Order: sequence, then structure tokens, then C-alpha cells
Amino acid sequence: MRRLTAQSTALLALALAAGSAGAQQMPQNVEVHGFGSWNSGATNNENLYLGGKWKGSSTNSSAGVNLTGDLGDRVSFTTQVEFGFNGETEAELDYAFGEYKFTDLLKLRAGQVKQPFGLFTELQDVGTVRPFLHLPQSMYGPTAAVAEAYRGIGFTGNLNLFRGMSMDYDVYGGGLNREENEFTLDMYRALQGRKSFDDVGNEIGTEVTDQMYGGRFMFNVIEGLRLGTSGYHSMTGEASAGRGWVTTVGYAAEYVRGRAAVRSEVFRQWESDHDRENGWYYEGSYRLFAGWQLAARFDRSSVHLKDPRPTSSNDLEVDTRPVVGQSLLEHRELAGGINYIFSPNFVLKASLHHVNGNHFSQPNGDADLVQAYHDAEAAFQATGTVTEVVPRKTTVVLLGAQFSF
Repeated sequence: MRRLTAQSTALLALALAAGSAGAQQMPQNVEVHGFGSWNSGATNNENLYLGGKWKGSSTNSSAGVNLTGDLGDRVSFTTQVEFGFNGETEAELDYAFGEYKFTDLLKLRAGQVKQPFGLFTELQDVGTVRPFLHLPQSMYGPTAAVAEAYRGIGFTGNLNLFRGMSMDYDVYGGGLNREENEFTLDMYRALQGRKSFDDVGNEIGTEVTDQMYGGRFMFNVIEGLRLGTSGYHSMTGEASAGRGWVTTVGYAAEYVRGRAAVRSEVFRQWESDHDRENGWYYEGSYRLFAGWQLAARFDRSSVHLKDPRPTSSNDLEVDTRPVVGQSLLEHRELAGGINYIFSPNFVLKASLHHVNGNHFSQPNGDADLVQAYHDAEAAFQATGTVTEVVPRKTTVVLLGAQFSF
């Protein structure tokens, strides 16, 4: 009975589409693009990072389809859907928006639009445009700094300046979903006595912002060299914190010429409750011969939460204690990689990552881990004994492949 219902619904949808085809303009110059990624990874301890885990894992894969088309000389559309597998399959609508072209200087976009911020927000899922399997976590990880798309209206275009220079610009407004690894921040607050251990979650949280406005300005200085700045301001709300605001500002530089590429980005974020976060990275790659490429990256992230509460009468602060301290709020990573580029659309990648800090590198935040932190805090309060709950330093080896078309 269910199968008959599904078939009837599908036939009805096709009939409605066919009936309305004559009254609606059909897309022209339709282009279909896609991308995919798979990697296996192993860590030297029980921490998880970039899909790698103790004794190895090969369950990390994703693929997506991007569809664009024209509806006349001025109107076009873009949509992208991604599918991922990490033990179970998930589907997600990345973006879907329409564009009206007044001139090359001015185009209007509306819908769920690619967020213009930094170098990679519009290409986060396309692995063949970067030298590592994953983007720098300080900037593009679960930091609540950037998102894949905003919901609203924006304007974009390109301006010719002088002496061959040009500027790509974007201004936009609407709403934004920011994803954040809440476990480390919640656990830090619990250890400060500002949050109950029972309220520490183990998932990637989503914070919805609205009344947002922002922009990006990228200057094409000389061939291969881009410099730019990005930023947005928005209202935000969490059930525990109430209404507030967040401001994020970033700067980017990239030089790609011949066999070499170097780039760096930095961002800083302020929230109305006085929490703030900083992230930056330096990355370089060089193509040797045939398809071989070497890459290196340094990645850094730090979070500063408001008013650390003293934990004893002598004003000893959590920040000074190795039991957790800054480890939960910091990330330092040094990575090296070697790739073989069969073509610009298909690359095999291997990399070694050494991580210092637990802002992104933690075991699953299940009840046992929460209890372990709780016990460590109780032991410190009772005896002054400092316990390392999870390893601060983690080494990860990754091997994978990425394609695009």
C-alpha cells in the first residue's frame, strides 16, 4: 500500500510539472557539477580528530551535487545538496538561491546563499581546491565563526580599480546557522562551577543568528595575489544566555603562481557576554614533479571565556591547572602532507597531523567522559591531585582521495 501511494505521488508530481512546463520558462545552459571525498585515519590515543580514531577508521565519506542554470539573460539559479557517511548516512541542503544580474558590477542574490567569508566558505566541500583533506579547523571547523550559507538577500559584483587591480565585493543580510563544538566549552564552564555537569552535551550545537548584516571585499592585486577582509554582525540567542550579539571579522591573503601556493587567514570573534575567540593559520604547498605535491600547515585557535571563577581561597584559577585548564580552549596543529595529483579533478592525499590541545581533539563526549571530568574535579578539590582526563597531545595519520567535476 505504501509503495502504491509513493508511486501515485510521484506520478502526480510529474504530471503537475509537465502541465506547468508550457507556462514556465525552462532552464537554459544547465550545468551539473559534483564532488566527493573519502579518508581513513588513525590516532595514537583515544581522541578523535578529522575522522581519525584509535586503531583507525575508514567510515568517513561524502559526496555532493551542484546544479546551476539560466532562466533567460539575467536570471540564474544555483543549488547544492551534500550526502555524508560517518557510521550513518545524512543528507543536507547546502544552499539554494536565485540571482538577478543587473550588470557585472551588480548582481542580486536571494535564498539560502553561499556565505562570502574568507577564502573557502563558498568551496568548503570541494577538496580538490586545497592541499589537505580537511580545511583548517581554527577557521572552518566547529568554531561558530563561519557557515556554509546565509538565508537572506545580498549583492555581489566585480569592480575594476586601477593598474590592473580589481575588487570582488559582497554585501548581505539575513540569518545564519553557526555550528560549534559545545562539549569543550560546556565542560570548561562546568569545571568553573558556572554550569552543571549534567548539562554538558556531546554534540555539535547549532546557534541561529538573525538580523545579520555583513560583507566581504577581496582585492586582486597582481596575477595570483589576493588580499581581503570579511565580517558580519548579528543578533543571537541561546536558551541559557538569552538575547545577545556576535561580531566576527576576518582577514585573508593568498598567492598562487605556477607550482607554489601560500595562504593565510585570521579571524576574531566577540560576543555580547564577553566571550571571544581567535583563529589563524599559515599554509603552503609546492608541486615537485609529475603529480607529486608537498604541503605544510600551522593552525592555531584559542577561546577566551569571561570571568574564570577562583576554585580555592588562594585564588587559584582553573586556567592555571593542567587538569583541564586552557587545553579545552586551545588548539595548535602542525601538519605535513604529500599528494599525488592525477588531474586537477582527482587527487590522492596523505598527511600527518600533530595536535596540542583539546578544543577539537576529544573522545566521544559520552556520560563516561563527563563523569571522568567530574571525578577529576572532585579529586582536585579534595586532595589537590591533578589528573589528565584525556591526552593533551594527539598524532593523526590520514589517507584519502578527493574528486570534483
